[in-house]
Amino acid sequence: MNYMAASNFQNKIWTELQAKEMFSSVFTDGWDPNLNDWELQGQVFDVDQFEQDMKKTIDTTTSPVEVNYVLPLKAADVSMKITYKMPAGVSIPEELVANADSSTTDTAIKTVKGFDGQTYVDTPHYLIPEIKGYTASANQIKFDQKAVGSDGTQDVTVTYTKNSTKNSVATPSEQKPVKTLFKVYGKQGLYRYQHVDFKKAERLHHYVKKNRMYAPVFDVVGTATSKAGNPRYLLRDGSYITAKKAFVNKLYWQGKQSTLYVTSPKGTNLYQGMPLTDKVRHLKQGSSVQVVKMVKKGYLTRYQLADGTYITGNKQLVSPTKPKVVTKIKAKANINLYRDVDLQHRIKRIAKGQTVTVKGWDYSFGGITGMTGSKRYKVAGGYITANKALVKILK
Repeated sequence: MNYMAASNFQNKIWTELQAKEMFSSVFTDGWDPNLNDWELQGQVFDVDQFEQDMKKTIDTTTSPVEVNYVLPLKAADVSMKITYKMPAGVSIPEELVANADSSTTDTAIKTVKGFDGQTYVDTPHYLIPEIKGYTASANQIKFDQKAVGSDGTQDVTVTYTKNSTKNSVATPSEQKPVKTLFKVYGKQGLYRYQHVDFKKAERLHHYVKKNRMYAPVFDVVGTATSKAGNPRYLLRDGSYITAKKAFVNKLYWQGKQSTLYVTSPKGTNLYQGMPLTDKVRHLKQGSSVQVVKMVKKGYLTRYQLADGTYITGNKQLVSPTKPKVVTKIKAKANINLYRDVDLQHRIKRIAKGQTVTVKGWDYSFGGITGMTGSKRYKVAGGYITANKALVKILK
């Protein structure tokens, strides 16, 4: 993630603040945007190639297995000048001026760099900001050497058009506020849309499928139905997602439960009363508690233990299903120990045949909605892969 953040920052696709915001869950100990200047000088980190490489399997039939991986960097050989335009008579909003190189009354200009053929999809809306009441003509850019003009830059124009009042929101017959606000999480990959009738051109953000502990969470304020009769959830910001149970589910466990198991890598706490502010003690991942009753407050559920303490009913932290807890593995090939869950900072090698004690589990790229994650085992000193082709579970 250091490479992606530094690359996008140095090539002006993201600001330093945006890079930190995107990877706040990863850069827990801070981030220096110039950390990799010596490696990324004049280059771009090829994210698409990196993700393809990470999906490749390793042949473990030969011994020893050694992986030498070179990060996919390409020369930043294309300069792109992006001109943001508002409709005639509409002043350029602050969202466009803030990170632009220059601006006029109704336009803003920003120059970014990339490599020929690179496509940057702006799912976080950092480069092509969302403007309330308007729709941008694009949500991605593609660097094309053939489109570079005599001035040495590729000219791209992003035009904002005013949303139609007729189609901007669902009609009262389609849209109903919920009695009590609640939260749902994504079970599958899904899109968030601008309008109730989903159209590809009106997609606002794509969320990939994640493990439940890192699945995207949405605040639901209403329900709606598309013209085709499909159920939708109206979100707090006025956008929509599908309400089909195959894609989303409520964030909090409901009904009677007898046992809850802690699944969050950070664990969770027991509290003295409601609300959950007076901490009694901390429970580590893998712990279990016996509960006697459920207490509901709005969309929130809490479960009370026999001693009177309470635990959250949040599905991203606890589960009534006992997880398979791995405590010891054996390396089936030479593997590496890393300091971080994304396996970027190698500490040392673990030889084939060596046994390792496992302390817990986690998933890579946890807080990044646009990237899938892989399971990792937490061990003394850091993290290792949980790939069954590379490690064997002993107990």
